[in-house]
Amino acid sequence: MANADWQAKWDDRDKQGAEARTLNEAAERTKEQTYQQSINKSVQDGQRTIDQATADAAAARASADVLRGGGQRPCCSTRNQ
Repeated sequence: MANADWQAKWDDRDKQGAEARTLNEAAERTKEQTYQQSINKSVQDGQRTIDQATADAAAARASADVLRGGGQRPCCSTRNQ
């Protein structure tokens, strides 16, 4: 085989390798984006849970204060004066 034939084969192999790398990189990016979206959703769900728990705790404290007589219910605030 002539040197030009070998060079053409190497060039073809290099081209195929570059195309394969490009396809593989695109597939890996897609996977990474899917993972990141999953992580973002988990973080958002966790933050919603924390926010709800915080609101529930505040409501429970307010109810406990009313039951202990430390707070007044809006419907009864004028009755005790």
